[in-house]
Amino acid sequence: MAAELSLNISANETKNGVTFGATFNGTVDVAGDSPIFEVKSIATTDTTLDLGAVGTPGYLIAKNLDATNYITLGGDGTNYFDKLKAGEFMVKRWNGAAVHAKANTGACLLQYLLIPD
Repeated sequence: MAAELSLNISANETKNGVTFGATFNGTVDVAGDSPIFEVKSIATTDTTLDLGAVGTPGYLIAKNLDATNYITLGGDGTNYFDKLKAGEFMVKRWNGAAVHAKANTGACLLQYLLIPD
């Protein structure tokens, strides 16, 4: 089967009386059939996200549920290249066998959907 995952992202910014906007739509082939949806407490030390039955991560959709602190994410537990400030979210094709996270200052809850590649 092809195009099992549909992504629709709309972004709009208004600042100083000027509005910019863009919409992105697309479909993606997905090999696996067992995504994982979870809320996990992220410590201030390296925390690995549960993969469940996901063999190879494909897309990661994640939201920082904390009201104050940020969370950083990375693929190997030493380099955290993505940052989610309080309340922020992201949609990203993941390039790694694992997903590592670390909270700043205090533990944070991270809500995530990990879709197999």
